[in-house]
Amino acid sequence: MTPQNHILGLLVTQYDCFSDDLSFVFGVARSGVGALVSTARLGNDRDFVIKECVHEIGHAFGLDHCELPCVMTFSNTVEDAHQKHAKLCTRCHALLAHLTSS
Repeated sequence: MTPQNHILGLLVTQYDCFSDDLSFVFGVARSGVGALVSTARLGNDRDFVIKECVHEIGHAFGLDHCELPCVMTFSNTVEDAHQKHAKLCTRCHALLAHLTSS
């Protein structure tokens, strides 16, 4: 079943989030289920929070991290996250279209 047949959830929290192998995460996602974004390290910058939400929802739709200038670029630090692009690259955009088509 493709993501278009599901309702994906997005939860935004002010609490810091952690992963087993990372000291913190901006968010986590599960493909086909949804995403969680933490604003604890993002501050009150609305555009920054939206960028991280788009990144995690991309994962929920099945996208992996991208090496191109793209919102799907992996961010290891707050500075990395601030510097990454706010939109999907052409390749990720095409892959998302494919993943969500019937």
